[in-house]
Amino acid sequence: KLCKRRLIPQVGVITDIREETPDVKTFRVNAPEGGKLFEHMPGQCAMLCAPGVSEGMFSIIFADEQRIPGISIKKCGQLTDYLHSLEVGDEITVRGPYGNHFPVEDKLKGKNL
Repeated sequence: KLCKRRLIPQVGVITDIREETPDVKTFRVNAPEGGKLFEHMPGQCAMLCAPGVSEGMFSIIFADEQRIPGISIKKCGQLTDYLHSLEVGDEITVRGPYGNHFPVEDKLKGKNL
């Protein structure tokens, strides 16, 4: 069942931006009061919304050892250009997580993937 909370955009605060390549950045996004914005599993995704610009679906990664959600974004269009212009401390709205996960921590553990 899809939780109604996932449908309602939550405000997230960008707490870290790591430049992976000249056109890929990884954004770590926390809740405004600190801590995780949501719990997610490997393979899930989230909708990022920039009001007045656009909204798009992006894969969620673990950005650090504390398993804080992060999103790696390649600069390749209007929305991603805007997202790449954001700085630490800026806010973005997020919906999710969505999608099925990959059971890498139980059913797939130790298997040749």
